[in-house]
Formats: sequence, structure tokens, C-alpha cells
Amino acid sequence: MEKLDLQIFRELKQEIVDMLARIENEIDKIDNETKAEFENRYKEIIRILAEHDLSNIDFEEWRGMFLVVGGNFPLDFSKTNANLDFSLITFLFDDYSEDAICSFKGCKITNFDFEKNSYAIEMFDEEFIKEIQQQKPELFLSEDTPKNVRDLYYAKGLTIEFFSRNLQYFEGKKVSYAFNGYEPNSYATKCLIKLYGDNIYNLFRDYKPMMDKILEHPNLFDPFDEFYYSIDRIR
Repeated sequence: MEKLDLQIFRELKQEIVDMLARIENEIDKIDNETKAEFENRYKEIIRILAEHDLSNIDFEEWRGMFLVVGGNFPLDFSKTNANLDFSLITFLFDDYSEDAICSFKGCKITNFDFEKNSYAIEMFDEEFIKEIQQQKPELFLSEDTPKNVRDLYYAKGLTIEFFSRNLQYFEGKKVSYAFNGYEPNSYATKCLIKLYGDNIYNLFRDYKPMMDKILEHPNLFDPFDEFYYSIDRIR
């Protein structure tokens, strides 16, 4: 593949930075037509990058870049040999579905925060993942774990009910960061995480029948409801 000229890369990156700044500053003024223009131009820039060898673009050059993944935003850098330091990049994984195309295979990856970022494990080279697994085994589920459980865990899409139904797969793992903040019981989940952190596994392991019963209650964690105090008594 042809290498991308550094100056062209800088100009393309700046386009994205400027678009994001305008969206942030004029969010109430931007109409759907302008939004669509931004989205189309963003996808065109990503396509240009994906079709070039980016190995000559240093890690630091990506500072301030924005990368988004979703069903409508494919991101396949598998042929680019890009040097990506995710401490310099804003990364948004915006789709849990299999339609979300994303690959950083073949890229040099540094500082990807596996706790903070949502991701699909298939995005990365196997050797890279194995290396991270050896360093932080508590962040990865066993290969024997059903794929749908692993996918939701890595995508930070767990619900408290799903967690309870699949509790056996989370022993010894960090889970407090992996819950979906938009689930129906999100307030209940936030309360549990605030109270117990990663010890939420022990809570459900030791009191699972009671916890499942509490989760069925529509006023879960209402401060004026008796079920709130039943949780507090378990602590």
C-alpha cells in the first residue's frame, strides 16, 4: 500500500478536529443536513486513511484524533500498520452488534485502556491480546465462556440481570466497570457498584436468591422503599 504523506495526514486529522469543535460549540444550531455532511466527510477521511500505509505516521501525530466505531461507522485499519497510542486518541465504540466493523490488527497499539474503553476482542491481534491477558488476567473471561457473555463484558454492556444469570463466569474478574449505564435498572446498578465495587460478585454469590428477588421489585433502590434498606442490611 502507498504511504500517506505526513502533511496530508495532518490536514485530514485537523478536518476531524475542526468538525468536532464546531459540533461541540454549535450543537443547538447544526441541522440534520449539516450533521449528515459531517458524518459523510468523517467516513470519507477514515476510508482514505484505511487505504494507506500509515507506518510512517508517528504515534504523537495522532494526538487529538477521534475514532468512532458503529454499524454506520466502519473502522478497518488492518492494512495500515498504524502506530496508535490510545492515550492520545478519543475512541468511541458505539455499537455492540456484529455489524460494527472494526479492526486494529497489524497496528502497533499502546495504552489501550481495557477497563475504560468498550471494545470487541476480535479487533486486535491474538498475540497482543495474549500479552495483555498475561499482564491483567482479571480483565478477560475464559475462552470457555459463551461468546455472548464475553462480547457484552468487553463492550461494557452488562445488565445487572444478565450478570446474575451468568454469575459463574465472573469469579475472580473485575466487573464493576463493565455495566451498561442505560439499562432499565441502571440506578440500582450504580448503587450496587458504589456500595460494593468489584465485590458485587461476592454479594450475588452469597445472597443470589435474595438479590434476584430484589431485582424484580419495580422500586428498587428508592430511598423511601423498604427494599433499599434490605440491601443496606446485607452490607
